[in-house]
Amino acid sequence: LGFGDAACLLSFLTLSFRSLEDARVRERALKVVSLQLWAHLSAPRREFELGKNLKLKKYWNKILKREKKEREQVGEGNYVPLESKPVATFFPNLLAYATTLLDKLQGGGGGGGDAMEVDDKSAGADAAAGDGARRCLELFLQLAVELLGQLPTRRFVRTYLSDQGFVVRCKVFLESEGAISAGAGKLNLLGKLVAMVEDLLHFEVNDQDGSPVSDEDRLAQHYEYIQGIQRAAFKHLGPKLRPFAIANCKKACAEGFLRTEVCAKLDLGQLRAFVTERCCALDARSSLAAARETLERVLVDRFAAPQPRAKFLELLPIYPTEKTLFDRDAIPEAKAGGRRGKKQKREEGGESADAAEVGGGNGGSDAMVAFGLPRMNLQFLTMRDYLVRSFKLLQLEAAHEIREDLREVLPRMGAHWGEDDAVKFSGWARMAQPVETFGVTDISEPDLGEERPSRVRAQVQVDLAQIRRQDVRGEWDAIRQHDVLFLLAITPPDHHHHHNNMQEDDTMASQGLTRVRGCEVVEIRDEKGKPLSQFKFSGEEGQAPAPPQGTKRTLVVELDSTQYFRDVSRGRKGEGEAIYASFNLVVRRGVNDSNFKAVLDCIRSLAKEDVSLPPWLHDVFLGYGDPASAHCTGMPEDQSLEVDFRDTFLDVDHLRRCFPGWRITLKGDDAKGEGRPFFKVRLSAPLERSDPEPEAIDTGSSSSVLSLKAGSMDVMPYYLASEEANKGEPVKLNSVPFTGVQVSAVLSAVQKGLTMIVGPPGTGKTDVATQTLELLYHNFPNQRILLITHSNQALNDLFMKIMHRNVPARYLLRLGMGEQELETDLEFSRLGRVNAMLARRLQLLAEVADLADGMGVSGDYAASCETCAHFWLLHVVSRWEEFQDVCRRSDSPTIVADKFPFKAYFEGGDGEASGKKKKPKLFPSKSSVEADQAIAQECYGKLKEMFQEIEECRPFELLESQKDRLNYLMTKQAKIVAMTCTYAAMKRKDFAKLALQFDSVVMEESAQVLDIETLIPMQLQRADAPDGGVARRLKRCVLIGDHNQLPPVVKNLALRQSSNLEQSLFTRLIRLGTPYIELNAQGRSRPSIASLYNWQYQSLGDLPSVSEAEFALGNPGFKFDYQFINVEDYNQQGEYSPSPHFIQNLGEAEYAVTLYQHMRLLGYPASKITILTTYNGQKALLRDVVEKRCAYYPLFGRPAKIETVDRYQGQQNDFVILSLVRTKAVGHIRDVRRLVVALSRARLGLFILGRRENFAKCLELKPTFDKLLQRPTDLHIVPGETCAGFTREAQAQCKAEATTMDALTRGVVEKVQAWEAQRNNNKA
Repeated sequence: LGFGDAACLLSFLTLSFRSLEDARVRERALKVVSLQLWAHLSAPRREFELGKNLKLKKYWNKILKREKKEREQVGEGNYVPLESKPVATFFPNLLAYATTLLDKLQGGGGGGGDAMEVDDKSAGADAAAGDGARRCLELFLQLAVELLGQLPTRRFVRTYLSDQGFVVRCKVFLESEGAISAGAGKLNLLGKLVAMVEDLLHFEVNDQDGSPVSDEDRLAQHYEYIQGIQRAAFKHLGPKLRPFAIANCKKACAEGFLRTEVCAKLDLGQLRAFVTERCCALDARSSLAAARETLERVLVDRFAAPQPRAKFLELLPIYPTEKTLFDRDAIPEAKAGGRRGKKQKREEGGESADAAEVGGGNGGSDAMVAFGLPRMNLQFLTMRDYLVRSFKLLQLEAAHEIREDLREVLPRMGAHWGEDDAVKFSGWARMAQPVETFGVTDISEPDLGEERPSRVRAQVQVDLAQIRRQDVRGEWDAIRQHDVLFLLAITPPDHHHHHNNMQEDDTMASQGLTRVRGCEVVEIRDEKGKPLSQFKFSGEEGQAPAPPQGTKRTLVVELDSTQYFRDVSRGRKGEGEAIYASFNLVVRRGVNDSNFKAVLDCIRSLAKEDVSLPPWLHDVFLGYGDPASAHCTGMPEDQSLEVDFRDTFLDVDHLRRCFPGWRITLKGDDAKGEGRPFFKVRLSAPLERSDPEPEAIDTGSSSSVLSLKAGSMDVMPYYLASEEANKGEPVKLNSVPFTGVQVSAVLSAVQKGLTMIVGPPGTGKTDVATQTLELLYHNFPNQRILLITHSNQALNDLFMKIMHRNVPARYLLRLGMGEQELETDLEFSRLGRVNAMLARRLQLLAEVADLADGMGVSGDYAASCETCAHFWLLHVVSRWEEFQDVCRRSDSPTIVADKFPFKAYFEGGDGEASGKKKKPKLFPSKSSVEADQAIAQECYGKLKEMFQEIEECRPFELLESQKDRLNYLMTKQAKIVAMTCTYAAMKRKDFAKLALQFDSVVMEESAQVLDIETLIPMQLQRADAPDGGVARRLKRCVLIGDHNQLPPVVKNLALRQSSNLEQSLFTRLIRLGTPYIELNAQGRSRPSIASLYNWQYQSLGDLPSVSEAEFALGNPGFKFDYQFINVEDYNQQGEYSPSPHFIQNLGEAEYAVTLYQHMRLLGYPASKITILTTYNGQKALLRDVVEKRCAYYPLFGRPAKIETVDRYQGQQNDFVILSLVRTKAVGHIRDVRRLVVALSRARLGLFILGRRENFAKCLELKPTFDKLLQRPTDLHIVPGETCAGFTREAQAQCKAEATTMDALTRGVVEKVQAWEAQRNNNKA
């Protein structure tokens, strides 16, 4: 094969092994890396490996017997030996090809060529051949990384690669090239890939069963191997190798000892036999076995003691340095089509303009290029493998964003040399300030067993005097604790000629950036040394705010102790300190841009603590075992057969509709009560998964969609009238008519295990989550629930719905900054809840005082919660028991009314005499004893609840400090604790210290959350907790999302596509085949609009509500409820970019605003119209046009929102105008997930502006555009119609006419002129 064809083949194989979730791919791909591969293993190594695993030896013997039988059946002449069959030769042939590539590179076509003089044409051909060979070798190494990184493919490939000494061969080549080649920089990526392969070859996992191997066990296994070699050496080579045979294991592993006591004492033949036969370290047929030097290298590598891995992440710095930021291979910048190229600034909340041609999935577009990056696969070797990959990729993503920020800041600062030979800054940047002074102030002693300092603090002084804008100065003063800053050393270019010998970032290098170090803010002080956190910026009533003193600010920061230790430990004495003395610029970033450090710190602490997951979730999380085993149907013994559905069903008929095919027996249907019945359900048997449809099995695409098998149940209605009386307020009832699939999702979610719910647009994901939370609270009142979402807006929406359900406010807690945006008068922050509990305590104590007065009990029993507890036992309970005894012994019909001890309290005081409002008579005059007894029981129940609530207030009375009260509220009192995943990562260390505990995790928007950010909330409780921590306490995990909509935000294209960092845990589990419930009825959009995107889902239908009321009517003034409108060039121009990657289309912007004006003139409310686009540049243009033409005209005003599609996910409006912008390429709307979001935001009307010929032929968009283009591409309006008194039905015929933008504009102008003339006449 030529290099091009070989690159295509290797890329195809890499993609295949990335797609093992597909049964058809898996069946064929795994055959070529199966046990038959060991037919090409050297005989000593094969016997050595089979001897360690009897099960494998048994399988190998079966293969040999099968081969023998086949030879006997087909005859010797027709028999193909095992070692010649494709399943055995495929990978060895690939490895042989990679070896020839190495030989070609070593022969002169490598990183820099040789020193011989050749003609230019020959040199060019050699260079091209060298580049092609190097590229193919990189792709093979990428394939090897893929194979070694997944357990099913690693089992036999790792041993074969080790036996062939391929990594040693690569390292020998790289060392030789680095020594003799001037162009060794080309081999930078190759070296990284070799290091990745080597790391995976020695990864601490059992290849056969996937169990992790600890550092201690790895060392013990290695020493056992060494001791075996020593015994063999003593037996067969005793005189020559006696010092080696009797040496201790640690000494025997040392390179110098091996070379002098083993290699030097054996001739070439003996050394070859020792390495290949005794040590089983190399195949004797390998060319490496022919030379002493390579044999010695193989022996040294094989005997090297394994390095400890437990503290691997602790030894990695958190912040990127100049080495990372300058290195283009460390943070690659990829272009669509598999090329690495120039800067790609992320457009539109996460997509670059050039990323437009790249869809989601397995990173296919980048498969033709090896990046040397870790990858988020479907499967991981161990939890440590998962954490290390996540850490490295998130660190690189943060470095990419930091590099973009520095690229923007540095040119603005204007660094130059002053007359005093000091660096000066003539420019200004909002996010940067020159450093006046810098000094390290505190270096704490290392922790036990470590070398690096436990803490390094410094002070940075800046002067804000040159900042004239008060808002910018306020931003610097508003720097908070834990914000991340970057310290830069700038040496202007005229005194700076060389940065380092790696590939440099031209922008930053040209600005003279030499050093970058990150730090975390501890506090900020004013010129007088007073912390800014102590100033009252709001000011007290009648007083002005007290501002900070002076313009100089001192930032107390904490440096990365790991990086500091590296800096001061390397090089000559004083070199490390010189790095920190050179800082002359400090850069801050956006408010939310410091979150990356919290996540990285969290990952590092998780690696240190040894992550634990419940047994039912652990294997599924890593991607192994039966994906269905974590669902409740896979754990029948742990299911709750009795479930209180409460107000889930509107009536009995609704319940029957939600369980089609079930045998339902109504128990206690003679129960009487007021209001709507609630329902308890008792299942006759554990839930089971129904068999998938045959066609789903054939295609293999939808078989993981779960539906519950119909069974039988007993249904017990009951009423909550008594609770109404007790609480004195109406019970808050659910009004959502849930569908059968939604009820199945709720039923599954309250069971133990993993429940995944896919909610297409408008299918009621939030309602399902709300009902799930209410049922979890009422069915398991002693359990605690952790509620997680990706965004504050989604969390607040969900939290507001829970507030309006039957969960007492004292059990709800909202953590994080978004709590202030809740639309309620109640405070749900920690401080607000504590204050509410203290206020409630006073109210309850007053009630106890009234009760004591009514009972005629003297004494200050209402002084505290403790005295109330005594009062409950001594007076309330005792009198109730006496009352019950009297009632049992008496036959009087009025005994209950006469003897009830709490009658005076419940009937209130004596009217005006007591100063209290007289309550209605408690017992009716002509009621039965049974009715009176029921009323008495209700009243006693109320008292019982009141004293129970008093007992809950008691800890807040006993705890003296506010901090203790806050912590108690969070860890003990609150039953539902809500926060975003970012807040969970930022505060995990604090939660672990407080021993936070919870039993259930409910995560909304889980398809928009990074894989690792889904794990972190599950780890908020310590693994070493007395009750077993998360491994035992966590009972259920409910993930709700939609993998067919936009994924998590990842700005770097290479990390997004090649490393698959954008893959959420939700998406990964679905790809693995984990069963999920897909909500199948949408109630947001007209059915016609929903048909534009419902093809992306298995069976998305419509709720009856979208055919009624406003959905039954057409849109006033428009013939169609949706339409694609073709927009040609405007002033001979389509799309354009006033600056790189800032794409605009003036024609579409003008059309969109004109259409908006036309709708406003027809009477459409501005609040019902949203304008969306797919690019930030177009959003800015649209806002400019609206400001100029609409904002200050009462006829128009601003629309509800002008936003990008990505940022509008999760929101909706009645009418949406969508601008697709692109006219030269399809752009990133090619990603079907973005298309689904864009089309599903509109409820009643959707107008799409774009270039027809640009989108009509796009294969990915074909199902949608086939529908769109069935209608005319000119806007069709209905003259004479307005919103006032509109009654035309959606399906009714109407007289419409096509219009153009010019005609529409003229109509708008004429109406505006008429309106202005009328207004002037009125003024006159």
